[in-house]
Amino acid sequence: MKPSFLLESAEKYGSLDAELLVSEQTIKQSVKKIASKISDSLKDEQPIFVILMNGGLGLYGLLNQYVNIYYEVNYIHPSRYDASINGSELRWLKKPDNSFSNRTLLLIDDVFDKGVTLREAVKECKKSGATKVFTAVLVEKQVTDREKTIDVDFTALKLPDKFLIGAGMDYQGMFRNLKDIYALKLD
Repeated sequence: MKPSFLLESAEKYGSLDAELLVSEQTIKQSVKKIASKISDSLKDEQPIFVILMNGGLGLYGLLNQYVNIYYEVNYIHPSRYDASINGSELRWLKKPDNSFSNRTLLLIDDVFDKGVTLREAVKECKKSGATKVFTAVLVEKQVTDREKTIDVDFTALKLPDKFLIGAGMDYQGMFRNLKDIYALKLD
């Protein structure tokens, strides 16, 4: 049986099908673990948490509940996907600004798959003058053909290389608000 959100969305999205991969409870437990590591690692840094829009919003919302250090918040907006399911050339909708100069940053994103977006975000933040740049993702996909682009500092979940939705991840701009993580079965 299809999850109810797919039945309710059938008119707009056609015959979507999905498989439940990770429950809300497991997501929260995993995020609590990395929040503790982030708190320990960055406690003396007074970091800026930098959300990679729009995907990083979900992880930031969860981290915010569990991180126990003081930090500022800002955002950047690199984009490779728009409404597509395949990444294309990176476009910047909002680049890092001069408030990052001489600061420690934690870049927060939803998915690490090929690593292109996160790698370029780190480069741009360093160009803007950041002294240290750490990275946190909700999901690191188990991609077999990934080039070694960067290492992620804090990863909540490692999942198969499938098209994921929920917990901040979307399909054509929808389904970010699902509490669980699903793998879409795309034709």
